[in-house]
Parts: sequence; C-alpha cells; structure tokens
Amino acid sequence: MAGLSYPSVLVPENWNKQKGVPPKSPVADALADLKKAHAGIDNRLLETGKLKTAEGVQERIDELNTELKKSVKAAVDAAKDAVTAAKKAEGEYKKQKDNPKEASAAAAAVIKAAGSYGDDVVGAVQSTLAELATRLAKLEAEEKKNAKDDKDDEAETADEKFVRNRVVSAMKIVKAAKAGAKPMLFMIGMGKTHVMPYMWYSVGGSHRTMLTRLMPGESGIKFFKGECIWEEKAFTFIGETIPTGGFAKKLQKGLQELTNIKYRVRSRRPEGDAEEGEGGGDGEDEQQQVAAADAAAKNKPDQGADFNHRLAELQPQIREGLAGPRGADIKNLVATMGQRAQKKDFETALKQLDEIKALLRSAAGAEQPGGVDPAKAFNARLGALVPKVKAAGGELGKQVTTLAAQAGQLAGDKSKDGVTKANALLDKIETMLGAAAGAKAAAQSGDAGAGSAASPKLASEWASARKDAVDGIEALAKKIQEEYRDEVDQKAQVAVAVGKLRTLSGKLQDGLDKQLGAALAESDPAKRAALARTAKATLASIAKVVVEDPLMAELDGNELLPDLKIVAPLKAKLREIATALG
Repeated sequence: MAGLSYPSVLVPENWNKQKGVPPKSPVADALADLKKAHAGIDNRLLETGKLKTAEGVQERIDELNTELKKSVKAAVDAAKDAVTAAKKAEGEYKKQKDNPKEASAAAAAVIKAAGSYGDDVVGAVQSTLAELATRLAKLEAEEKKNAKDDKDDEAETADEKFVRNRVVSAMKIVKAAKAGAKPMLFMIGMGKTHVMPYMWYSVGGSHRTMLTRLMPGESGIKFFKGECIWEEKAFTFIGETIPTGGFAKKLQKGLQELTNIKYRVRSRRPEGDAEEGEGGGDGEDEQQQVAAADAAAKNKPDQGADFNHRLAELQPQIREGLAGPRGADIKNLVATMGQRAQKKDFETALKQLDEIKALLRSAAGAEQPGGVDPAKAFNARLGALVPKVKAAGGELGKQVTTLAAQAGQLAGDKSKDGVTKANALLDKIETMLGAAAGAKAAAQSGDAGAGSAASPKLASEWASARKDAVDGIEALAKKIQEEYRDEVDQKAQVAVAVGKLRTLSGKLQDGLDKQLGAALAESDPAKRAALARTAKATLASIAKVVVEDPLMAELDGNELLPDLKIVAPLKAKLREIATALG
C-alpha cells in the first residue's frame, strides 16, 4: 500500500498565503501541530510487499497496532484540533463585514480536509491490518504444512535408515545361522508399485505402521509375515500367505531399492514350489560397502531414532525384569535413562539401555559373572511372603493362598517364562495384601490406626495420580486411532480397542480422594474408623482393577507409547494409601 499523502490545504504556509488571513492565527498553529504529527507517522509500516514470512507479518501487525495507539492517535487528535480552530475562525470571518470571502473559504477548506484526514489515516492503517491478517493466516498455514512435511521427511529418513540397517544385519545373520538358531522373522508391505520389507527377531503392529509411512502414495497396502531362511543358496522367504506370480522378483527389487544390494531371493509357502528372483548373491561384498558407508557417516548418527526403536523392542523384557530379582536396579536405570533421553542425550541413554539389557540377562540367569538363578530368587521372595499369606484370613486368605500355590507350580519347571509369570503372581499377592491389611486391623481395633498421622496431602496426591492415569489411557486411545486411521479394514478392531481402553479408564472410579481426605482429617477415633472403612472398600475395588485387569497389564511401555507409565505409579500410590489407612 502507498504511504499516506498530506493535503496541501493543510500546509500552514499555504494557509498563511490566503487573502484576509491574519499573519498569526490559531489555525496556523493547529496546522503546524498537525503537520508535525503527520511527520511522526512511520509510512514505512504501510508498505507490506516485502513481507514474506508469518513472523515478519506478525511483527508488522504488532508495530501497526502500536502506531495506532501513539502516532496515528496523535495525528487524529491534531486534525480535530485543526477543525475546531478553523470552525472558530470561519465564524469570526463571517461576522466581519469587510473581511474577504477568500478567508472564509480557506477556513471551510481546512475544516473539510482536516476532517477527512483523520478518517483517511485510521482507514489506511486498518485496511493494512486487514490485509496483513489475511496474509498471516495464509503464511501460517503454509509454514505449518511445510514444517509437517519436513518433520515427515525427517521421520521417514530415520525410519528408512533403521529398516535398512535391520534388513542388512538380518540377511547376514540368516546366511550364517546354524541349526536351532532363533528364527529371523519378516514383515513385507506390498503396494501397487513398491515392496518394502522389514526383518528382525520380532515383528508387530509398530513395524506395520512404520512400513506404511515408508510407502507414501500407496493405497491398499497388503502385509505378509513369515520366516526367512538360507535355503538353496538363497534367502528364502516363507509365509502362509506369500503371493505367487512374480512376488520374488518384486521383493528382490524392493530389497535392492532399500539396501542397494541385489540379494539372491526365493519366496514360497510352507508347502509349495518356490519362486526365484533374477540373479543376485549373498550380499557379503555389498554389505562390506554398506558398513564402510555407515562408518563414514558415524560422526552424525541418528541416535534418537535408534534409541526409540531399541527401547520399543526391549520393553517386553523390561516389564518382565521389573518383576524379577533385579527389578529395583532396572527401575532406577530406566528412570535415569528416561531423563537422559528427555534431554536429547541419546549417547548416554543408549549406553544405559545396554546396561539394562545386561541386567536383564543377569536376572534371567545368563552365563555372566555374578548371575542369579531366577528360580532361587523367586523362592527367596516367596519365602518372605509366606508368613503374610498365612496370616491373611477369610476370603482374602483363600485367594492369596491359591495364588501362592499357582506361583509355586509355575516356577517349578525353572524356565524363564514360568518364573516370570510366577513373579507376576507374587506382585499381585503383595498388592492385595497391602490394600486389605488395614481393613482387618481397623475391624479388630475400632480405629483408623496409622491413618491419623498420615498427611492429608495424600488425598490430592491420589487425585493427581488417578488423573495422570486417565490422561495416559486417553492418550493411548487417541494414538491408536491416529496410527490406524487410514486402515479401513482395521476400523472395527480399532473401535473395540478404544472402547475397552475408555471402559478401563472409567473403572478407576473417582471418590477415593474425598473419602481419603475425610478419613485422614477426622479427629474423632470412632468416626475416623468408619470413614476409613469406606475408603478401604473403594481402595480394594480400584486395586482389584489395577492388579487383575489384563488390559491394565499391557499399558506400561506399550509399542505405540513406550514411555507410558500408568500401572507402576498407581500401585505405588495404592500401597501408600493402604499403609496410611492402617
């Protein structure tokens, strides 16, 4: 927009030249003030053609709003003063019979021009602001889209690098595998034009989502899973639903596009003839080239993506390890590792992840110095619980006795899986005993016991813990919807999963914080005992959900939100409440 023009009729020198106008007059003074105020307006702010960014536009809007309040307001006020002075002069000129008509006409011209000037100045600024507001919205939308595209590109680059490294490593492992080796699994996404493979010891929903991201523009992607073996001097992909009719060639092309290596590839179903690609080899020479390229790029590794992927794969073992004999050590390392990752110190976080992995091997009885026999660790833990189990009476006693017997049976075969499940049952026993011990004491003694000394802040702490849990469950529900929104065939399953999560959230019923607060604040022993019993009943109901609901057990460290922590904080706070209530 062009700058503001200043009407010549409002120039004080021009006013003084008019016939019949006295050399010095209030009108001349008012016009001098107006001219000075006009000069104080920064016309540059109305020139907007060079503004190309949302930040620049927003800065100009802020400057113009400031200008409206200061220099523009000063100019408008000066114009009003000029109108007032000119009207007064015009009235006086008309009263003078010998006064030339030119002076009255000059005063009228000033009145008209000064009156219009104020409207023009404000209108020019407001028009520019309106134009800038429209431009800002457009630029912000463009920048937001570009930022999202950049973020998506970065994510895809990180994902592609991760998948490439995994596939190259997996092919090398398959080639060298001996009888009885752990199966090398695969998941292959096939679109209309591209085939994208992923390979490692485990594959799941998160890898399906990742492969989908790596195949932009594809629709109706089909996924195939199975095992890759070295057979007939070729990498042979075996799966129940592997398609026929040239699939091996498509897979070979997809592998080459991903890794820059032309592998010799075969594909077949468990029962049936194999299809072969065209030529190729075992990839060893090419792998050395890839390794050299990786070493050259090691100065700028994508450690964040590596950390997130490795953590996601280790989460199931971490959950098992937290229930084992080294659980406290693992928990401390996980907390420290999380802090380093939040600060983007992925180098340290990765080292701590390796330490956690070593602890997990040690806890499972791996052949390491100081390794712990998991069966012996379980027996020691069970032995410490036996007196408490025997002391529990009534229905609770029957339940924990049954659980303890089941735990003993599971641990009897001394296998890793059996001991892990047995330790999970001991976790359940500990929580049930902690939640119910106070109720028994209160029923026998008639008062709230230790609850009288507990901090009333515990009620608000529970409310906060419950809110965090509910928010975390809702975040997971939304993440599931987001991850699978483009997969029409999964719509029904997604709806069921989200519904179950929100039902689970509802089971963490509210009211315990109020009941707890009332019990801890009551000074009368009899009333406190009654209030404590009510709170304990609610506590037991919530503890039952936290400990026994199978869906609850899958929340912490899940694939979609690996950092989610709901169950452990809830258990800790419930134990604290049980102790406070006696």
